[in-house]
Amino acid sequence: MVGAVAALGWRLRSARGAERRQVEWFAYVLALLVACVVVAAASLLLPRGVGETIGAVAWNSALALLIFGLPLCIAIASSATAPTTSIW
Repeated sequence: MVGAVAALGWRLRSARGAERRQVEWFAYVLALLVACVVVAAASLLLPRGVGETIGAVAWNSALALLIFGLPLCIAIASSATAPTTSIW
């Protein structure tokens, strides 16, 4: 896990232009995903009713980021960096 984060950081440092924007979008979504997992894990330390609610919201948010967030960030980054050519 540490190696993957280090590789992403290295890629971000060495990337330029369109590639850098793509890696930035990916890193933003991964940071949100990690934050959701940390909040979900920390919710286990809270009292039963509050902890279950916060944990459920955090796990559902993490799942939504996995299902929708990562593909969406790839699509946004790819479309934002796609060359615009006109046939007219």
